[in-house]
Amino acid sequence: MLQDNLKDIFREYEYKFTPQRKAVVSVLFKNSLPMTVHDIFLKTKEKYADIGLATVYRTLDVLQVASVLGQVKKRYAPAYYLKQRHGFTLTCYSCGQNSPEPPSLAQALEQAEKEMGFRLQNLKVVGLCQDCAHK
Repeated sequence: MLQDNLKDIFREYEYKFTPQRKAVVSVLFKNSLPMTVHDIFLKTKEKYADIGLATVYRTLDVLQVASVLGQVKKRYAPAYYLKQRHGFTLTCYSCGQNSPEPPSLAQALEQAEKEMGFRLQNLKVVGLCQDCAHK
């Protein structure tokens, strides 16, 4: 089902859903924590040695525009990409550390969706991690 939806998304943006793009998507969905473009590229390259970095960037762009993928930008560091909805992270604005969303936050978001009647597409939670808060 997800693969059919992804085919439609790529077709809508006039791209083919090639085996290389499928591999990029597979890498993203098998990892629960955010990944940099370089991480995604290297993991995908393990399966498709001839994949180009441009293919990875184009795939990420399409997935972002379609709200399948989110981007976390850190100060003085490369951006990270993560799956939307179940991949929200908490980001420290001081050191850039990302932490997975705690289960209690996931439950609160699901409850809010039910009560409000719409699906959340993007949520960015920024604050101070424990280490930076104690400095």
